[in-house]
Amino acid sequence: MEKFDAIIEKPNSFGVEINGGIYNIVSDDDINNIETLEKAYLDEVHNSLQELQKGLTEEQKDQLWISIKDKWNSYAVSLTELKYSFPLSWNDAKYLSDLLNNKLEYDSDNILFAMELGSLIKGMLSANADSNGVVSFPCTNADSNYLYLTIKGRKERGLKNKNTFSLAEILRRIAHMNRITKYFESNGERNYKMMTEFAKECEAHVIAVPTAVETKQSKAKKTT
Repeated sequence: MEKFDAIIEKPNSFGVEINGGIYNIVSDDDINNIETLEKAYLDEVHNSLQELQKGLTEEQKDQLWISIKDKWNSYAVSLTELKYSFPLSWNDAKYLSDLLNNKLEYDSDNILFAMELGSLIKGMLSANADSNGVVSFPCTNADSNYLYLTIKGRKERGLKNKNTFSLAEILRRIAHMNRITKYFESNGERNYKMMTEFAKECEAHVIAVPTAVETKQSKAKKTT
């Protein structure tokens, strides 16, 4: 079985609790949009497969394929444009800022990333001087992976040390974000395979399966 056939369960939550409040890693609006477009795409594939069983002309097959591809493009674009946030308590963000700006050593692989993120968090801390607040910065999956690689060698002494808990909380946030991104990625890969399976059902007619998501420019061209 190909690896993208494995089903990664939907996370129980797309947010985290900090100081009694829930702060989203992915917004409810983005999740609802993706799920709506995903359902529209899957319904289109299902209905088109049923239509094929009736026997269709080549032109009719073409129209089914165009409809499926349009639904796929809308769904796939919603995945590529998905925005993530990395929320931390003010104290945990201050700990991370201190690590990045004062304590960690860097090489050519991570110095530019660390400089950018360290400056971003430091500025957000200054703008949110209230230590009871929450600092949430934009973060891609690649960013969270870089962050993990940057801090993974960090050591703190003792379980009663507040810095130990801050480091653990940052690692938990990275793991939570990774579960969310893996969920959307596995869904996208599995759903893409359904489109290729539909193309196989139309072997009598040459259908070009796209190898990548159409760019936003092509999407804009379609709507003009």
